[in-house]
Amino acid sequence: LHSYCKKSRKVYIYGAGGAAKRYAEYLDRKRITYQGFLVTQKENNPEQIKNHSVIPLCEFKSSFDEAGIIIGLNKKNM
Repeated sequence: LHSYCKKSRKVYIYGAGGAAKRYAEYLDRKRITYQGFLVTQKENNPEQIKNHSVIPLCEFKSSFDEAGIIIGLNKKNM
């Protein structure tokens, strides 16, 4: 995960639940910068998690080619 994040220009975490927060804590501990959290829909999701924006996919402006996306979902939602 660490080397994957270092290769990506921008890192996002897909999800806003417990698994996504655990990935965010890992990245924070390793001092790896990430831009925010991606979610399918804005409804029922917070505006921010750990001082990072929660961005609905329809508003995601970065190119997927430039972004490294970590799937932070539980098994049920994968």
